[in-house]
Amino acid sequence: PDVDATEGMSEADRLFYEKACETFDNLDEDGSGTIDMDELITLLTQMGLEDAYECRGAAQALMKEIDADRSGEIDRDEFEDALRNGTFAAYFPSDDQDTT
Repeated sequence: PDVDATEGMSEADRLFYEKACETFDNLDEDGSGTIDMDELITLLTQMGLEDAYECRGAAQALMKEIDADRSGEIDRDEFEDALRNGTFAAYFPSDDQDTT
């Protein structure tokens, strides 16, 4: 993580930023600095979406929601915003939530 980016942050914000950077870097398999559709599908598969049709549909919906600049890829800022505002959580309810 960029040390200058964490300057002045609270401890909780700094930890969030560092974890987000680590997660983003792990997802960015090709090192391009962005997450493309294939990398997003990999994430969704790892999160438990096994049906290819369902996974592609969820990836397309997430990309449309997260990709603010409509580049077709998710950059680090867009990724962090999505984590902060719960976009990913909306697609993956936790086990302790009642889904009935």
